[in-house]
This record gives sequence, C-alpha cells and structure tokens, in this order.
Amino acid sequence: MSTTLLLKTKRAIADTKPIILEALQDHINFSYARFLKFENECKEFEKKYKMDSEFFLNKFDSGELGDDLQWFDWYASICGKKLWEKISDTKQNIMERITDYFSFFLEAIKDNVWVRNEEISFREIGAEKRRRVERSNTL
Repeated sequence: MSTTLLLKTKRAIADTKPIILEALQDHINFSYARFLKFENECKEFEKKYKMDSEFFLNKFDSGELGDDLQWFDWYASICGKKLWEKISDTKQNIMERITDYFSFFLEAIKDNVWVRNEEISFREIGAEKRRRVERSNTL
C-alpha cells in the first residue's frame, strides 16, 4: 500500500522543510515516549511476577491465570506498548520518506531539473532516480 502526499504551500520548499520536519519529529518523540511508558510498565510487571510478557500473554490468553484485575492491567500495558511501537515506527518511516522527498526536491531545483509549481510525488522521485541511474549506466 502506498500513500501520496501532496504539499501545496505559498512558501518556498526550503522554508517549509524545517517546519514540517520539526512538527513530525515532535510527533515521533511523543509516540516514542508513549511506547517507553508502556514498555516500562511491562518491565515492572515482569519483575513483580517473575515472567516475561510473552510468557504471560500465552498464559493469560489460555485462561490459566484467571480474571484478576492485575492481569488485565498487564495485558493493557502490552497492547499499549505494541500500539505505540507501531505508531512510532510508522511516523519514523514517514519522516524518512519526507526527508528523502525534500532532499531530492531541493537537489532537483539546484540541478535545474523539472519543477512544477513545487509539486512532486514520491512516485515521481522514484522514477527520476531510476532515470538518473539508467543515464549514468549508459555513459
């Protein structure tokens, strides 16, 4: 699955880049902090009950541990940890793609390649990178 990002702004891409990257980094930091919170909760449960979270999860899912409230708290911590890890990883991947986007776009402007009202897609970036590699291989 792919996602298309269309960035329209009245400002130059060089002015927009630091603002977008800073905002995204703030979101990444928040997501990672949430992940760490749940990870620490899991470590506390592991220490208290002397079993790791995966072992606990197997026992909990099979019903061996019963329905005590502390097990549900641990289960919620595991779910929170997995959720925020996924969100954090997704945001980090977006950050990497956007960084590539900005770097490639600014390079294209510098090299006086194509520019259409400062609009470009990741698909176009990939196609242009392939064309450049093909050109360099034929030289």
